[in-house]
Amino acid sequence: MTKNSNWLNRKNIELNISNEICCSSYGHRMTMRADGITSVSRFHSEEEKEEFLQKLEYVLGRRWKQYRIERKSTQNKAGKPHPYKYGLSVYRKGDDSPMLLHINWGPRHVKTGGIRFEFRPQHMDAKAMDHMLGWLSDRLGAIFYRLLARSWVTRIDVALDVYGCKLNDYVWDLKGISVFKDHVNFKGLPGLNLGGKSELRFNLYEKVYAGVLNSLGFNQCSEVVLKDGKARQEQFIEINQEEFEKFLRIEARIMPGRRSGSWSVTLAELTELKNPFGHIVVYEGKLKSVLVNDFIESSRPKSNSAKAWAKHAMGDVNSRMSRRLKRALVTHETELFNKSEVWAYWHSCVAALGTIIAELKPVNATKKEMAVSQFIESKPSKMRNPRRLTRREQAHPKRKHRD
Repeated sequence: MTKNSNWLNRKNIELNISNEICCSSYGHRMTMRADGITSVSRFHSEEEKEEFLQKLEYVLGRRWKQYRIERKSTQNKAGKPHPYKYGLSVYRKGDDSPMLLHINWGPRHVKTGGIRFEFRPQHMDAKAMDHMLGWLSDRLGAIFYRLLARSWVTRIDVALDVYGCKLNDYVWDLKGISVFKDHVNFKGLPGLNLGGKSELRFNLYEKVYAGVLNSLGFNQCSEVVLKDGKARQEQFIEINQEEFEKFLRIEARIMPGRRSGSWSVTLAELTELKNPFGHIVVYEGKLKSVLVNDFIESSRPKSNSAKAWAKHAMGDVNSRMSRRLKRALVTHETELFNKSEVWAYWHSCVAALGTIIAELKPVNATKKEMAVSQFIESKPSKMRNPRRLTRREQAHPKRKHRD
């Protein structure tokens, strides 16, 4: 790295590729992809459940040439239990591989599905995704594909990247939502959250595209930082930002609250997902100065009283939105990108997940199948193997004491 290099938070560095789509209304190059998918499925019979869980244990109990399978704790760092008792993660062979898929089973609650799949498609192209799913199916059996076809999506992240655009170039809003939070990662770049904990929320943050580092290599370190009152370990990469393209990520995070909700969709029907970008509102950057001037004018005290001006200086002002301010919002609203044109590329993003997911057919369960319990019995604790006796102990066994 050059002398201008510095350490940047890993969350603000992009090493993976996305699908090229149309340009913005202002000529920005744009890309889009499914950045993460979580789905939950059900077992339709006790026999099916028992067979599949046995095969999961079989996969966990061996070392494989192409993938690394690891058993994972179902408690977070604070010790809070996960909705599922058991879990495993799939990695490529090698210690530096990112997680490709996480599987959970053994629900703790009645209304939770029997098995959960968490995909990280940003780390795989279509061919790699098909290879991984095919490899798992060979070892888990035909039940694996059936479980995928039955599964309903509980979370999906759609990442839209606008190159050459910064967060502060525009003013952002989300229809029907008043919750927002500005944030900057430690040693990171500006970000904004819109939507709080609603079913549809947006994360906007600046990133640097440095995919070339995958072949060149890079220096990386970790550091424990305090975030929201909690100690967390963050990853940092040494990088000269001036050497790489910068972009603004507009990430739609959809978390359907229930299977019949307005955003509900199955894994087999991903192309039917509604356009989340139709809910975001973008205003010209100069709106900020207009609103500041309007606020100053509308909140100025009409009295020459010293007390009135003192209250104004201390912030005791009328925060009601003026008509002039409302007109300013309408006047300065802009179309950063054609939302319908952008979403027309969603089909190609689903195709990038591979043919196995794209060709899944939705399956409806019968009442009998829906009545099957998704709980599993606790695994019996394994008996420790007795210690091998030494030659001396074999020659002189200990005598048992009489009661």
